[in-house]
Amino acid sequence: MRSRYWMLFAIVALLTAALLALAACGDDDEEEEPTATPAATAEPTTPAGETPAATEPEPTEGPFEGGQDPVEGTLGDAATPPPVGTVVRVEAGRHEAFDRIVFEFADIGAGYRVEYVDGPVGCGTGEPVPLDGEAFLQITLNPAQAHDEAGQTTIDALELSPGYPSIVAAVQTCDFEGYVTWVVGLPEQLDFRVTEVAAPLRLAVDIAHP
Repeated sequence: MRSRYWMLFAIVALLTAALLALAACGDDDEEEEPTATPAATAEPTTPAGETPAATEPEPTEGPFEGGQDPVEGTLGDAATPPPVGTVVRVEAGRHEAFDRIVFEFADIGAGYRVEYVDGPVGCGTGEPVPLDGEAFLQITLNPAQAHDEAGQTTIDALELSPGYPSIVAAVQTCDFEGYVTWVVGLPEQLDFRVTEVAAPLRLAVDIAHP
């Protein structure tokens, strides 16, 4: 009788041990293995205070095409307009062998062109401007103006009538969009010369007597 009890106890002990072993294995299977997280790819960044490098233009395939002549154009916005010279005085004078008309500037001068024309015309209208004389010498100043910011003229008179041997009369025909133009009426087409004078800045046009 006692031996039967010991046998049952042994069987129960073996079954308990087996159950404990199976439970331990199940816990091990359920435990998650640690996995490595791949490192995120870092986006390229620009350090603070620096400007990203400009994108280079795509190279042009094929043989190189170029030249050595000047190239003219505009990149982006137009450049600031150049300074404009202001005419503050126009007067005529008589000398022994020639007559002179002088254009005086306030601070800076301007480009100029002196040439004979068929007759004076208004730059805004293109209509003929009355002027005594048989030949006409035109003086064009650019960039220049003969008025102030309020639109008021900066010279005393827009026409002269000295009646000299060479300079019979003169009239301003243009003060518009950076151009100032005067035309001198002569008794005939005569030789002339142009002189630049400093302090004050002046342009002098001398016209030989007939």
